[in-house]
Amino acid sequence: MVTHSLKWLEDFSVKSRTGMPLEFCTRFRKGLKTLGVMEAMTQHLEAFQAVLCYSGPGKLSSTEMTNLFRIGISERGSNQFNQETQVISYWYDYIQDIEETPGVITMEDILFFATGCREIPPMGFNVEPSVEFQHSCEGEEGRYPRQTHAPASIKLTVAHNFDQFKENMEFGTANGGGYGILNSS
Repeated sequence: MVTHSLKWLEDFSVKSRTGMPLEFCTRFRKGLKTLGVMEAMTQHLEAFQAVLCYSGPGKLSSTEMTNLFRIGISERGSNQFNQETQVISYWYDYIQDIEETPGVITMEDILFFATGCREIPPMGFNVEPSVEFQHSCEGEEGRYPRQTHAPASIKLTVAHNFDQFKENMEFGTANGGGYGILNSS
């Protein structure tokens, strides 16, 4: 009777915390032991914890943001290459400014604008987000960054100075609504 009650309590406890019956957890653990993964997990707990245990969103750093995006740049020696290298410099400076001087736009706003995610997924993105460039700025809309849906990328306009780039980024990001979302205001 006591054994049955303890079994029920243990099963209830596991199921209420994980949403899965104890039997599933036991079989899963047994499977991990078969391949030697369970032993490796217990010996190197810290290494597995970052991958298997979600710790919630942390504040994004400028280093994480700049490393997250792959830069798609034109062929070296072309006029576009020269313009794009200047804009890349503005991009890095802008990301650094956001980290050092909190303002209207946050790192998370830029991430959301470009990818639709408010935080970097624990296992990363399936396809690396990218930074691309739009050279022809026709009309008022051509001044602001745009996002591309597949794969997730942000298209930066070729600005002539940092202040113009920053102003365009802030306005475009704040009013863009995010990845694939139209702003109703």
